[in-house]
Amino acid sequence: MQCGAVCFFFGWFMMHGMLTFFLYTFRLAANNVIGFFLNKFLLETVVIPPSYVGTALLVAKLWDAVTTPTVGLLSDRTNSPLGRRRPWMLSFGLLVGIAFVALWLVPVDATAEQKFGYIFVIHCLQQSITTAYYIPYAALTMEVARSIKARNVLTQYRFFSGGIGAIVYVLFMGILTMRSNDSLRSYQLTAILIAVIMTAGAMVW
Repeated sequence: MQCGAVCFFFGWFMMHGMLTFFLYTFRLAANNVIGFFLNKFLLETVVIPPSYVGTALLVAKLWDAVTTPTVGLLSDRTNSPLGRRRPWMLSFGLLVGIAFVALWLVPVDATAEQKFGYIFVIHCLQQSITTAYYIPYAALTMEVARSIKARNVLTQYRFFSGGIGAIVYVLFMGILTMRSNDSLRSYQLTAILIAVIMTAGAMVW
Protein backbone atom coordinates (compact mmCIF):
# COMPACT_ATOMS: atom_id res chain seq x y z
CA MET A 1 0.00 0.00 0.00
CA GLN A 2 1.39 3.38 -1.00
CA CYS A 3 2.10 6.10 1.56
CA GLY A 4 -0.77 8.20 0.22
CA ALA A 5 -3.19 5.38 0.88
CA VAL A 6 -1.85 4.88 4.38
CA CYS A 7 -2.35 8.57 5.15
CA PHE A 8 -5.79 8.51 3.58
CA PHE A 9 -7.00 5.73 5.86
CA PHE A 10 -4.99 5.98 9.07
CA GLY A 11 -5.06 9.76 9.16
CA TRP A 12 -8.78 9.55 8.56
CA PHE A 13 -9.36 6.99 11.32
CA MET A 14 -6.87 8.13 13.96
CA MET A 15 -7.84 11.80 13.76
CA HIS A 16 -11.53 11.20 14.27
CA GLY A 17 -11.78 7.90 16.15
CA MET A 18 -15.32 6.56 16.46
CA LEU A 19 -16.69 9.73 14.85
CA THR A 20 -15.43 8.22 11.60
CA PHE A 21 -18.66 6.26 11.44
CA PHE A 22 -20.59 9.53 11.35
CA LEU A 23 -18.27 11.98 9.64
CA TYR A 24 -17.60 10.12 6.41
CA THR A 25 -20.93 8.44 5.79
CA PHE A 26 -23.22 11.30 4.82
CA ARG A 27 -24.03 10.04 1.32
CA LEU A 28 -25.11 6.55 2.36
CA ALA A 29 -26.79 7.91 5.47
CA ALA A 30 -28.63 10.64 3.62
CA ASN A 31 -29.84 8.27 0.94
CA ASN A 32 -31.06 5.75 3.51
CA VAL A 33 -32.83 8.37 5.61
CA ILE A 34 -34.46 9.75 2.46
CA GLY A 35 -35.36 6.26 1.29
CA PHE A 36 -36.91 5.29 4.63
CA PHE A 37 -38.65 8.50 5.64
CA LEU A 38 -39.09 11.07 2.88
CA ASN A 39 -41.98 9.28 1.19
CA LYS A 40 -43.78 8.83 4.52
CA PHE A 41 -43.06 12.44 5.47
CA LEU A 42 -44.46 13.82 2.22
CA LEU A 43 -47.57 11.63 2.25
CA GLU A 44 -48.56 11.70 5.92
CA THR A 45 -47.04 14.83 7.44
CA VAL A 46 -47.02 17.30 4.57
CA VAL A 47 -50.02 15.61 2.89
CA ILE A 48 -49.00 15.74 -0.77
CA PRO A 49 -51.07 13.55 -3.17
CA PRO A 50 -49.36 10.20 -3.91
CA SER A 51 -49.16 10.88 -7.65
CA TYR A 52 -47.22 14.08 -6.99
CA VAL A 53 -44.91 12.39 -4.51
CA GLY A 54 -44.18 9.49 -6.85
CA THR A 55 -43.47 11.83 -9.74
CA ALA A 56 -41.11 14.03 -7.72
CA LEU A 57 -39.13 11.10 -6.34
CA LEU A 58 -38.90 9.36 -9.71
CA VAL A 59 -37.70 12.45 -11.54
CA ALA A 60 -35.08 13.09 -8.86
CA LYS A 61 -33.68 9.60 -9.38
CA LEU A 62 -33.67 10.01 -13.15
CA TRP A 63 -31.95 13.36 -12.75
CA ASP A 64 -29.32 11.71 -10.54
CA ALA A 65 -28.64 9.25 -13.35
CA VAL A 66 -27.75 12.24 -15.55
CA THR A 67 -25.69 14.21 -13.03
CA THR A 68 -23.55 11.29 -11.82
CA PRO A 69 -21.63 10.68 -15.08
CA THR A 70 -21.59 14.42 -15.77
CA VAL A 71 -19.89 15.21 -12.47
CA GLY A 72 -17.47 12.34 -13.01
CA LEU A 73 -16.50 13.71 -16.43
CA LEU A 74 -16.11 17.29 -15.18
CA SER A 75 -14.15 16.13 -12.15
CA ASP A 76 -11.75 14.18 -14.36
CA ARG A 77 -11.12 17.34 -16.38
CA THR A 78 -10.64 19.64 -13.37
CA ASN A 79 -7.18 21.17 -13.09
CA SER A 80 -6.24 23.03 -9.88
CA PRO A 81 -3.45 23.24 -7.29
CA LEU A 82 -5.62 21.09 -5.00
CA GLY A 83 -5.94 18.37 -7.58
CA ARG A 84 -8.96 17.15 -9.50
CA ARG A 85 -11.21 16.03 -6.64
CA ARG A 86 -10.69 18.31 -3.64
CA PRO A 87 -12.02 21.52 -5.25
CA TRP A 88 -15.35 19.78 -5.75
CA MET A 89 -15.39 18.48 -2.19
CA LEU A 90 -14.57 21.90 -0.80
CA SER A 91 -17.10 23.72 -3.00
CA PHE A 92 -20.05 21.45 -2.30
CA GLY A 93 -19.24 20.17 1.21
CA LEU A 94 -21.03 22.98 3.01
CA LEU A 95 -24.07 22.69 0.76
CA VAL A 96 -24.66 19.01 1.47
CA GLY A 97 -26.27 19.54 4.87
CA ILE A 98 -28.22 22.62 3.75
CA ALA A 99 -29.77 20.75 0.84
CA PHE A 100 -30.65 17.80 3.09
CA VAL A 101 -32.44 20.02 5.59
CA ALA A 102 -34.31 21.81 2.80
CA LEU A 103 -36.04 18.52 1.90
CA TRP A 104 -37.88 18.63 5.21
CA LEU A 105 -38.93 22.29 5.03
CA VAL A 106 -41.87 21.84 2.69
CA PRO A 107 -44.41 24.66 3.31
CA VAL A 108 -47.32 22.79 4.88
CA ASP A 109 -49.83 25.63 4.32
CA ALA A 110 -49.19 25.79 0.57
CA THR A 111 -51.38 24.20 -2.10
CA ALA A 112 -50.70 20.66 -3.30
CA GLU A 113 -49.24 22.03 -6.52
CA GLN A 114 -46.93 24.40 -4.66
CA LYS A 115 -45.75 21.61 -2.37
CA PHE A 116 -45.10 19.45 -5.40
CA GLY A 117 -43.13 22.22 -7.08
CA TYR A 118 -41.05 22.75 -3.96
CA ILE A 119 -40.11 19.11 -3.40
CA PHE A 120 -39.57 18.59 -7.14
CA VAL A 121 -36.98 21.35 -7.36
CA ILE A 122 -35.36 20.84 -3.96
CA HIS A 123 -34.98 17.07 -4.30
CA CYS A 124 -33.35 17.39 -7.73
CA LEU A 125 -31.07 20.08 -6.32
CA GLN A 126 -30.21 17.96 -3.29
CA GLN A 127 -29.35 15.00 -5.52
CA SER A 128 -27.10 17.23 -7.63
CA ILE A 129 -25.23 18.70 -4.66
CA THR A 130 -24.70 15.33 -3.01
CA THR A 131 -23.46 13.85 -6.28
CA ALA A 132 -21.10 16.78 -6.83
CA TYR A 133 -19.43 15.96 -3.51
CA TYR A 134 -19.62 12.19 -3.43
CA ILE A 135 -18.39 11.28 -6.92
CA PRO A 136 -15.07 13.15 -6.56
CA TYR A 137 -14.73 11.79 -3.02
CA ALA A 138 -15.22 8.22 -4.21
CA ALA A 139 -12.79 8.77 -7.09
CA LEU A 140 -10.16 10.04 -4.66
CA THR A 141 -9.62 6.47 -3.48
CA MET A 142 -8.21 5.56 -6.87
CA GLU A 143 -5.72 8.41 -6.74
CA VAL A 144 -4.31 7.92 -3.24
CA ALA A 145 -4.05 4.13 -3.57
CA ARG A 146 -1.94 2.85 -6.45
CA SER A 147 -2.40 -0.90 -6.10
CA ILE A 148 -5.61 -2.85 -6.55
CA LYS A 149 -5.22 -4.36 -3.08
CA ALA A 150 -4.88 -0.95 -1.44
CA ARG A 151 -7.92 0.36 -3.30
CA ASN A 152 -9.95 -2.65 -2.24
CA VAL A 153 -8.99 -2.16 1.41
CA LEU A 154 -9.91 1.53 1.38
CA THR A 155 -13.20 0.84 -0.38
CA GLN A 156 -14.08 -1.90 2.11
CA TYR A 157 -13.54 0.40 5.07
CA ARG A 158 -15.43 3.22 3.37
CA PHE A 159 -18.48 1.06 2.70
CA PHE A 160 -18.32 -0.63 6.09
CA SER A 161 -18.34 2.67 7.96
CA GLY A 162 -20.96 3.95 5.54
CA GLY A 163 -23.25 1.06 6.35
CA ILE A 164 -22.86 1.56 10.09
CA GLY A 165 -23.50 5.28 9.75
CA ALA A 166 -26.59 4.68 7.65
CA ILE A 167 -28.07 2.32 10.25
CA VAL A 168 -27.37 4.80 13.04
CA TYR A 169 -28.97 7.70 11.17
CA VAL A 170 -32.08 5.72 10.22
CA LEU A 171 -32.59 4.50 13.79
CA PHE A 172 -31.93 8.00 15.10
CA MET A 173 -34.59 9.63 12.94
CA GLY A 174 -37.02 6.75 13.41
CA ILE A 175 -36.89 6.83 17.21
CA LEU A 176 -37.12 10.61 17.50
CA THR A 177 -39.98 11.01 15.05
CA MET A 178 -42.02 8.14 16.49
CA ARG A 179 -41.83 9.52 20.02
CA SER A 180 -42.84 13.07 19.13
CA ASN A 181 -46.37 14.46 19.06
CA ASP A 182 -45.32 17.10 16.52
CA SER A 183 -44.13 15.02 13.56
CA LEU A 184 -43.32 18.00 11.34
CA ARG A 185 -41.09 19.64 13.91
CA SER A 186 -39.44 16.36 14.91
CA TYR A 187 -38.56 15.57 11.28
CA GLN A 188 -37.08 19.03 10.81
CA LEU A 189 -35.07 19.08 14.04
CA THR A 190 -33.74 15.59 13.43
CA ALA A 191 -32.77 16.55 9.89
CA ILE A 192 -30.85 19.54 11.22
CA LEU A 193 -28.91 17.38 13.70
CA ILE A 194 -28.05 14.87 10.99
CA ALA A 195 -27.09 17.68 8.62
CA VAL A 196 -24.61 19.12 11.12
CA ILE A 197 -22.82 15.77 11.30
CA MET A 198 -22.99 15.33 7.54
CA THR A 199 -21.53 18.77 6.89
CA ALA A 200 -18.74 18.21 9.39
CA GLY A 201 -17.86 14.98 7.63
CA ALA A 202 -17.98 16.62 4.23
CA MET A 203 -15.53 19.33 5.28
CA VAL A 204 -13.00 17.27 7.29
CA TRP A 205 -10.63 15.75 4.76
